Amino acid sequence: MRGGEMRERFIEAALDLIRNEGIAVSTRSICDAVGVKAPTLYHHFGDMRSLLNVIVERAFENYRDRLSHGSDATDPFQKVRNAWDSFISFSIDEPALFSILELQNSSADLPAAILTAHEEIVATYREIGKLRPLRYPPDVAAQMHTAGCLGTASVLAAQKRGLADIPQLGAIMREAVLSSILL
Repeated sequence: MRGGEMRERFIEAALDLIRNEGIAVSTRSICDAVGVKAPTLYHHFGDMRSLLNVIVERAFENYRDRLSHGSDATDPFQKVRNAWDSFISFSIDEPALFSILELQNSSADLPAAILTAHEEIVATYREIGKLRPLRYPPDVAAQMHTAGCLGTASVLAAQKRGLADIPQLGAIMREAVLSSILL
């Protein structure tokens, strides 16, 4: 089996296990699912953290696919709303992958996909700033957007585990964050 095929088997096995068992999967369970020993995983990824980084990249590809299929918006206000809604939808549909993204946000080095997505949000807020005054610089606005989106996604996940279900919370929070950024 070629190296690329083996890497893909590891990625798919890890994704399946994470989706079914949560993020606390072990190297051993992934290797068992692939039918190899741990040194093979280390050969292809170096360590478990590197495998998780690849999975984060996949998760962001999934999110970005949702975003690109959901919009050809040129209006920056709609771009921001679409980005928010796509991420919320992704977090609801892929709770295990969302959990990995949350963990990665606290790691020392953010994966390139997260940094690229952030720069796109900054650029969109720059566009908005040309149309309407912003209360904060675009880089601050983008971080407020991301913080609000991540927090909202976490609360929506908690609604499935006992918090009261509030219909349209994602849209309510999106508009609250956007209105706090705009003058």
